[in-house]
Amino acid sequence: MVRKVQDREDVLREATALVSRAECSVLGFDEDVIFGFRQDGSVAIYVGPDPVYQFNSQCQLRRVYRNEILLKAKNGRLVELERRLDKRAVSWAERELSDEQTTTLLFELRRHLDDLFEALSADRFKLLAQVPQDDNVVSRLLDWLAALPEQLVVARSPHAR
Repeated sequence: MVRKVQDREDVLREATALVSRAECSVLGFDEDVIFGFRQDGSVAIYVGPDPVYQFNSQCQLRRVYRNEILLKAKNGRLVELERRLDKRAVSWAERELSDEQTTTLLFELRRHLDDLFEALSADRFKLLAQVPQDDNVVSRLLDWLAALPEQLVVARSPHAR
């Protein structure tokens, strides 16, 4: 997860947990899109620095960073994390999203992913970078997006495994 706003090139270079990753300029998206796969097949999608979507290897949503708000999966629910600073430490306050908020977020996320799928499958993108260079990460993401269930599911845990 992006801890601070940084250059997209930094995300592509430093996201080494994503063993296969790519950066594309995608028609219809204001920011370049970086996406990649961990060794276990879990996926992360960065649309600029915000939003960021992370899924586990079962295609379940595990983390979201959107509108500068961090959300994580906890027992199949989405929990908003608010960073709190005091003189001695940083802590996180949790607030569970309501069913309505979760439904709305999952609907918007699904629509965003459908837009990405449509643009990539119609070849309305330019590949800017890819690691490793001989991989076809765009094709792999298209397969992953095509296999996503229509109804997105929130993971039990925010962890990739």
